[in-house]
Formats: sequence, C-alpha cells, structure tokens
Amino acid sequence: MYLPVEESDFFSAYEPLRRMSHGGRNGVLLVRRKTDHALRAVKLFAEEERTAALHEAQILNGLYHPGIPAFYGLVPIRRQDPYGPGHGLVMSFIPGVPLSSAVGTGLAPETAVSYAMQLCEVLTYLHGLPESILHLDLQPQNILVNEYGRVFLVDFGSSYPLSAAASAPERFGTPHFAAPEIYRPGRLDAGADLYSVGMLLYYMLTGTTANVRFPITLGTCFEEICRTVRDREAGEMLAEIICRLLYPTPLLRCYDAKTLNHRLEQVLNRICVDATGTRRIEVVRQEPKIVNVGICGVSAGIGVTHVALTLNEAFRRKMNEGRIAGNRGECDLHVTDYGVASPDGVRRMCEQTDRQILLAGMQTWQRSAYRAAASMLPDSAIFLFNFGDGKMFRGFVSNLAEPEAKRSLRVPYISNPYYASSDVESFASDVYSMVVRSQLPVENGGKLYR
Repeated sequence: MYLPVEESDFFSAYEPLRRMSHGGRNGVLLVRRKTDHALRAVKLFAEEERTAALHEAQILNGLYHPGIPAFYGLVPIRRQDPYGPGHGLVMSFIPGVPLSSAVGTGLAPETAVSYAMQLCEVLTYLHGLPESILHLDLQPQNILVNEYGRVFLVDFGSSYPLSAAASAPERFGTPHFAAPEIYRPGRLDAGADLYSVGMLLYYMLTGTTANVRFPITLGTCFEEICRTVRDREAGEMLAEIICRLLYPTPLLRCYDAKTLNHRLEQVLNRICVDATGTRRIEVVRQEPKIVNVGICGVSAGIGVTHVALTLNEAFRRKMNEGRIAGNRGECDLHVTDYGVASPDGVRRMCEQTDRQILLAGMQTWQRSAYRAAASMLPDSAIFLFNFGDGKMFRGFVSNLAEPEAKRSLRVPYISNPYYASSDVESFASDVYSMVVRSQLPVENGGKLYR
C-alpha cells in the first residue's frame, strides 16, 4: 500500500503552535501547514524510534473512519531542538479532550453508554477489515471527546493486525484497562479490545477502575454498576454486559463489537425512557450515517489503492467542509481496498460492506477479465474504468447492458490522491451520488473528466 513519506523537512512545511497534553511517549504537537494554514496534529518520535513510527504509519495508512484521525504522512524532523531529530506522524487535528478529563467522578449512564456505543462502531470497523486490526490499548488517554459528544480513538502505536498480534515483539497494555491475555504469550483476538470497552464503561460510570483479578469480585462490580443507574432493570442489563466483558477468560466474553453495540442500544433505550414511556433525553448519536464501501480491481496494477485513497480524501473533505462538489453530506462514506477480485475476496467484501465498486481497464482485451469479475458482484455494484479518455469510455460502455452502463463512471487522471483537482471533486461527487442516493448521472458519458 502507498505510504506517504515526505522528503522535505518538517519545519519547511509546518509551523509549530503548541505541544498538546495527550498522546504518545514524546507528545503530540499542534501545527499549522504553511501552504493552506490547515491545522494538523503531529505525533513525535525520536530518531531511534523510526521503526515504531513506520509501524504506526502503516497501521493508520489503511484506516478510513470518522472516529479515527486521518493520516497524512510521515515527515522527518532534522533540527536538533526542540522537537528533533526524529520523525513526525502527521494526522488530522481533533479538537477534543481526553476521556480522562471528561469523566471526573463519573458520567451520566446515558452518556457513558453513548460513548461506548461509538467505540463499538469504531471497533466493528477495525475488526471487520479484510485484515482485522486490534487496537490493544483502549484507555482514557487514547479516547478523545469533542464538544458535541463525538468520540475518537487515537494512538495506534500498540495496534497489530490479527495475524501478527501473537508474534508482536512487544506487547504493551495500560494497567487496569488491558485484558489479562495481553501480558501472556499466545494468541490475541478481538476479545482483548472488548475487555477494555468493559473496563472503560465501568470507569465512565464510577470514575474508577474495577478490581477484577478474581472472578468472585465481579459480584461487587455488578452491584456497584446497578447503583449508578436509576432504572433497576437497565442497571442489571448494563451490569451483566460489563461483567461478561471483564471475565478473565476471553472465550467467555460472549460478544463481538457489533453485537455489543446492539445490546448497549437496548440498554440506552431503557435508560432514556421514563415511567410514562416518554423519551426524557436525546443522547448524542454519531451522525451522519456511516456507509462502508468496498473496492476491488480486475487485476493487479489497475489502481485500486490509488482510487481508494482519492475517494477517501474527497469524502473526508466533504465531511470537514460540509460539501463535496455541490452535494450535502447526508452520509459519511469510507472506502476499503480489497485488492484483486477473487471469489473469496468478493464474498468477504460483500459481507463486510454496504456497497461495492469494481475497478477495470478500458482496453478491448480487458473485457473478459471485467466480465468475470462483474459476474461475482451484486446487481447494485458500481463500475469504474481507469486508464482511458472519454472516447474510450463511451466505446467500452456501449457494449455493456444498460443497467451496468448506468452504473459506470470513468476515473479521471489522478496525479496525487491528496490533491483536490476539479475533475477529482466531480468524479468523487458522482461516486457519492451513486453510492448514497442511487442517482445515476447517465448524462455524464465520460465528458466531465478531461
């Protein structure tokens, strides 16, 4: 996967503003980019920590979710003082405070459950990727909350793909919040992150962590949680969920992130309805709706990663600016790269995403490869065609059935996935329309993107 590593020195591209209090062993710096004055957060790494910087950059580079900071690149810091020499991990700036600053002596139950549900949405995304990612350090300092009650998960320095977590050279966890198996050799799975969600829920409700070194102490935790919730039935439901998540044996935790989110929503509905059946509070929910999009290509080298990066950057600009080439932001789209289309890969993509995109070439000899890949996709799939001009696009599409032709777009020339040309914005806008509204720009005909 393309990893943006800048060659220019940090101080030639960014103006340091202040060191922020949260994140990383060496801290996180708030900076302003000199070209467009955009604010960025830069996680600092010492020169000898280059391996750790590359590791976190590679993890973040494949993640596209509104609850995770956007990754923009790795930049060298060559000046001796005050921040280098070393490396800077450049990310989007999130104006929020750590959860540890927001909790105090405990949050209202509906707020705590709402925050936990948002964490579950992020974990559902991470654990559902083609190569599942385990965060492995869910703790209050790594969770930011903004003024609107939106939750963001940061600091992926301890994260690993599921297949590599067991053999990780170093496994660090935050005491009290890390699952017991993190400190033991052997396999790790999604249950390690869910244990941390359970402890975070307890922490948000009570302002302290639970003593769960022995299973017998879970009974004390159960009663403590019940006392924090006015409705006894909702309190017992929430206490049962938390105690299951905190069980020392991973196999007995019983939940995946999606199921846990559903169970917490049931608790939230119970908490927020009074004895008369009237909803007494509107809890902040994550808006707009998230739509997961999968993209695969008919062959290697067709540009799947490049197009996925481009679309994610365009959709991210839409969310930040409230627009995308004239469209309002009804939904938040994020695109996952599924590589070359294969029966197993397409099946997994269809199971894990809401809409699917196939990327193909426009040469005559590529039609058979396109047809084979398209036959594996559902009728709602969108087809993008790369490496050709408008005339080639119209000629290729004229041989397709009308429903496929109406769901087809030509990919414009993309020099840099992080650069917003007018053609790229128009292209992303059309993809957005197809995915979200199923409005098909049939008048396009390949003319928009010169």
